[in-house]
Amino acid sequence: EQRAVHAAAVALKGGPRELVQRAESTAARVKELEKELESLKKAAALAASGDLASKAKDVKGVKVIAVKAPDADPKAMRDLADKLRDKLQHGVVALGGVSEGKPSLVVAVTKELSGKLPAKDVLAKLNETLGGRGGGKPDLAMSGGGDPAKLDAALAGVAAFVEARV
Repeated sequence: EQRAVHAAAVALKGGPRELVQRAESTAARVKELEKELESLKKAAALAASGDLASKAKDVKGVKVIAVKAPDADPKAMRDLADKLRDKLQHGVVALGGVSEGKPSLVVAVTKELSGKLPAKDVLAKLNETLGGRGGGKPDLAMSGGGDPAKLDAALAGVAAFVEARV
């Protein structure tokens, strides 16, 4: 037990008596850095949204974005999809990514299209190719799992699906 205490003290660059204080300050610093990282991810997503929005395809008057997201974290993808949906005003956003070997998808649809082209229907079509599972609301749906090698093929089918439904 004393070895463990000594090893922890060395790792935290202090003496055994300072161990608790050093551990608490290290934990506080980790939490602070995690918040900073989250803030930077949001800023990067905002910057990426402008570039991605300019690449939207027009499919029968509906703007469609179907791409791999720069950050495959599901929360970051959802935030980016929301921003892109707001920029499109009349369209469909499908973002995919692979994190830790598992694919994730996020589909966002503008309000006026959500009745005719619900996000969960677009997601279901993507999952036919990908093999994932998920669900959501008419304007936002998410899924995970499936074959990461099929992600590009799944995203490539979004425009055709929108064209068939509009």
